[in-house]
Amino acid sequence: MRINRHGLSGGGSQRSVEHSDPRSKEHRNSKLRKGTWGEIVSYPKLEGVPLPRFVEPGALTTPGNLCWLVRDGLVKEAHGEAMREDFHEFERRVELAGGPQREQSKKNKLGEPYLQKYKVDVHKRNTVAVPPWFSRVWASAPSNWREKGKGELVKIILRLARERWPEATIRAVTLHDDTSNLHFDIWATELMAKEMTIRKEKAVRYVTRNVFQSGLCGPGTMYLQAKKDLGHNLHPVDEQKLRKSLEMYAVHRSMTKKELPEVPAEIAFARKLDATLAKLFKTPDIVNKTKVEYLAHCKSLDSAKYATFDKIDEVKNKSLELNVMESDFQEKWEEVAQKEKELQQLLDQVLINDKPSLDYIIGRWEKSKSFRENFKLAPLASQKLVNSLRYFQDPELKKMVKEMEDVLATVPSIE
Repeated sequence: MRINRHGLSGGGSQRSVEHSDPRSKEHRNSKLRKGTWGEIVSYPKLEGVPLPRFVEPGALTTPGNLCWLVRDGLVKEAHGEAMREDFHEFERRVELAGGPQREQSKKNKLGEPYLQKYKVDVHKRNTVAVPPWFSRVWASAPSNWREKGKGELVKIILRLARERWPEATIRAVTLHDDTSNLHFDIWATELMAKEMTIRKEKAVRYVTRNVFQSGLCGPGTMYLQAKKDLGHNLHPVDEQKLRKSLEMYAVHRSMTKKELPEVPAEIAFARKLDATLAKLFKTPDIVNKTKVEYLAHCKSLDSAKYATFDKIDEVKNKSLELNVMESDFQEKWEEVAQKEKELQQLLDQVLINDKPSLDYIIGRWEKSKSFRENFKLAPLASQKLVNSLRYFQDPELKKMVKEMEDVLATVPSIE
């Protein structure tokens, strides 16, 4: 059965928690096993196509610990082992209290709702990637700048996460710097410790609040929208993907009873993060320069990703052009054949040895523009006429025959 992740990119399994510690052996093993989210989002892999990278993996390495525990609104830097132990301790408390539960509509005599067991992860993980341009700045910065800046960066991520999930309890944040794009894991719980009266005794139970928003916009859509916001003209394939995804969100928004924002929460979060990170710099020169470099990278990335597609599209367009040309040629050919038939019918009615008929032909040649046009359009019948008139000694006929032969010499053969 498919588990609803509520817009989050990971559950609270043991493997997921271990993966979130960037300095651990389990994280390296997980990376080898499944790859990394940052690479999947920013640089999708295609068979046989080398894709350019905006930041090389390993260039983002940050000194010191990369895990932070959040307690009583404060952020404390910690080792990954301490974070995992803290998570396990909280999960044990929840399990000893009967596991995650939810409230029912019925209430007891004391006015308290009955509780029911509810299958839900104690911890949930949401992966947030910083804009690629910021990763480039981070990679080019000295290590002491990163050491000082990582704490400020975590505070920004934490503030924006609280704005997005105001009722959730955020327990930890981890920074991942071993991919092509700097990203964070935000660990949160939607369980709230609630004191209940059970068999006339007070007891603590952990009740779910269902505060996480539904996941209606994936990381791929966020990535494409971010590139478009930056000013990149998306490839037609990506443009179609983005349009379909946003159309699906609009349909869901119109049908659901929940109040959903006009812009998907994931996209709004990414836009806020981009704007907030840009304000960290006193002058916009570095930001603007790096964004221009990223736009150039997007063009080369599209070229590498869709080189084969573009070739196929080019062949398809050429095929359509040839079909149109063939259709036009067929129409012209039918028109020429019709003119040929009409002129042949006229010639069959003319008695070449009859003096009035010869005078008629000479008059038509000299005075009728349409006769000359039909003469060019029906070269076979015209050649037959010239052959019939070639042996007459009349000067006017000889002059006309010479003009006819000159005209036929300029008409391409259709045999």
